Amino acid sequence: MGYIESFEKHRRLGNTSGLVREFLIALKNAGVEVEELQRTDPKSNARMLKKEDVSVAVIPKESGPTAQGGWWGVMENIVEHLKNNFGGKWGVVFLRRTQKGNDLDVGFSVMGDNFMNVLEGSEAPSGDGQYKFHGCYLEEKPHTQKFHSFAELKSLRLLSGLID
Repeated sequence: MGYIESFEKHRRLGNTSGLVREFLIALKNAGVEVEELQRTDPKSNARMLKKEDVSVAVIPKESGPTAQGGWWGVMENIVEHLKNNFGGKWGVVFLRRTQKGNDLDVGFSVMGDNFMNVLEGSEAPSGDGQYKFHGCYLEEKPHTQKFHSFAELKSLRLLSGLID
């Protein structure tokens, strides 16, 4: 694929960068249609993923390494919007960069119907309206699926039916 074709294929990923962009490109390369959801908040980067008759709304989030194994904030109003409009067909993908670069160290996938279970032990929204997650909590939760490369995306329950 030449530069022009590659650019055209990925131009609709919006202003994403880093691991979130790589995640979305990996999905597009697997034949998944990626659409930006109407923003209910300027901080939202929620996407609708579609392939044939399967669709799921996903919030991809990125963190660098921290003492707590990564830190992610997920806006409460975005979670509420997805819960109210997509039922159990939504989720969050947490991506953590390596210590010395921008490569994927680890990712965690959480299906929407398990979101509140995973939240236990993390921080509920405070004045800034964000659910706060630390990697050390995500590591020990039975409702998260861990992965170490984008080649493993097809094994995630959240993306079931989207990737062959």
